[in-house]
Amino acid sequence: VRRDVGNFYSVSISGYHIAEAGANPITQLAFTLANGFTYVEYYLSRGMKIDDFAPNLSFFFSNGMDPEYTVIGRVARRIWARWLRDRYGATTDKAQWLRFHTQTAGVSLTAQQPDNNVVRTAVEALAAVLGGTNSLHTNALDEVLALPSEKAAQIALRTQQVIAEETGVMNVADPL
Repeated sequence: VRRDVGNFYSVSISGYHIAEAGANPITQLAFTLANGFTYVEYYLSRGMKIDDFAPNLSFFFSNGMDPEYTVIGRVARRIWARWLRDRYGATTDKAQWLRFHTQTAGVSLTAQQPDNNVVRTAVEALAAVLGGTNSLHTNALDEVLALPSEKAAQIALRTQQVIAEETGVMNVADPL
């Protein structure tokens, strides 16, 4: 096992495509965690130690309009930590942490009234932040039509900045 790779995340365990294919939030969570546990079991079968590789696994979730998306992060973290500790023998806090990136749902965007996608994206992004995401991607309002325009990309960025700087959710550990 190489020890000189620093903070390299070897695998991003994705549920985004599962949600985009039509899964509800709970199904996305279940399949994504199952994929994560499959990676853990594979690495363990190769002789790696859980406390060495688990801190460098990360997750990638979609956040749609369903209110259940606000709890995906905390539910995922609780299940992951308990399983890594109780089933796989992780002993360090870092090995039990679940770090995740969230992208707002492309499937929720509409081509007919793309300006309304700004509101959809803002709601989805706020839900991701309230759910404890570590990083966030906000879709541009015109992604449903083509590659984002410069103006639409700037609005997507400003959406994140308004949430971070103006809502106050970044000032409390658990806004919910």
